[in-house]
Amino acid sequence: MTRARVLRRRRWLAVAVIVLGPFMVVPDVSIATVALSSIKNDLRLSPEDLQRVMTACAIVFGGVLLLGRAPGRSASAAPGPRTTSRPGC
Repeated sequence: MTRARVLRRRRWLAVAVIVLGPFMVVPDVSIATVALSSIKNDLRLSPEDLQRVMTACAIVFGGVLLLGRAPGRSASAAPGPRTTSRPGC
């Protein structure tokens, strides 16, 4: 396989991931919404506490989306250039 063909295939794979990524938000929100009744009953939470649970879930999910990598994966394991900023250097 030629280098140009490999690059073309990688580009289309990247496009597919970028296009399909936002669709993962819908199942996440649906699963969390369906689980609310079980969470409320098992933990005996008030409506205010349920709101806190959903807010925490949204913050974590948003953070994972912003970071672009799975939770628990260190920044040093991320592909790309390793840049650091040091004060005074």
